[in-house]
Amino acid sequence: ERAAIENWHEAYLPEPTEAQRDRIAELNGRDGYHLHPRAYVADGARVIADRLAMGEHSTIASGCTIRGDIAIGAHTAFNAGSATIGKVTLGDGVRIASYAVLVGENHGIDDLELPIAAGRAREAAGEVVELSWGALFSMPRFLLLSVIGSINNVVALGLSSWLPTYFTTKRGIAFEEITYLVAVPYAFSLLGIGLWAWLGDRHNIRSPLAALGFAGAGIMIYLALQADSLATVLLCFSLGVFLISAFNACEFAMLQRIVPLQMVAPAMGVYNGCTTIIGGGLGPFIVSPIISQDGLSWLISAIALGNAALLLLAYRLIRY
Repeated sequence: ERAAIENWHEAYLPEPTEAQRDRIAELNGRDGYHLHPRAYVADGARVIADRLAMGEHSTIASGCTIRGDIAIGAHTAFNAGSATIGKVTLGDGVRIASYAVLVGENHGIDDLELPIAAGRAREAAGEVVELSWGALFSMPRFLLLSVIGSINNVVALGLSSWLPTYFTTKRGIAFEEITYLVAVPYAFSLLGIGLWAWLGDRHNIRSPLAALGFAGAGIMIYLALQADSLATVLLCFSLGVFLISAFNACEFAMLQRIVPLQMVAPAMGVYNGCTTIIGGGLGPFIVSPIISQDGLSWLISAIALGNAALLLLAYRLIRY
């Protein structure tokens, strides 16, 4: 009973108890829940959140009520009886006092003639919430993620469209002999998506992994364009594609942390359409001329490193 209230004792044991393993496993089985294996949630805590993310050694004590869209960093504690409502994001090392309530929402009334109770009835009936383009593009975090996604497509789609030309014109390989050379990087991308998605789920982080991937990809692309050996070129390009796939494995999970739950589906459509059209259209236009001119190929690596920096900024804003 004491551990449920003073949960920091159990949270920092060398290994979680069997009861806590089962508790975390049960919560992670819910849609939208991503709890680190070393997070602690007391049995007496009421967890009814729409979405919940928790970092390692973060704790929710008995008597807490966790509602809404909640993101909690590492080593953060909700003391007994505290509660959340709405969209709440906490960083690392935060302490929430007992019986404190964190409210992350505003209440607005569009129709002054409509009683509040009638609005709740509409909500309970499941009326569709419309998402306007203006409302979506007024979200700074959505705009930032859209810029990152567009740059990702500039680099990834630009390279993929240019790769066959590179092998035939720069390396003098017959077109019919480049099949495996072009296929190998795609195989690495499939492997990367699976691995990066697994790492993101396991450690409950997305943006830092994607930033690491883009930084590594920038280095690999530069090495590939400077190498003399065909084997080295193929290896570096393949590793670059593998690393870039870290973003593809997490972009939609990040988007779900940004927009309200009921707006995720239309927001995904807008995001996917805009980033594909902008990034996919500009990719070959930007990448091919840069790489075709000797001495400018480093710009592609610079673009990749710039996107890594934007992903670190996204982590500061999204904490995911």
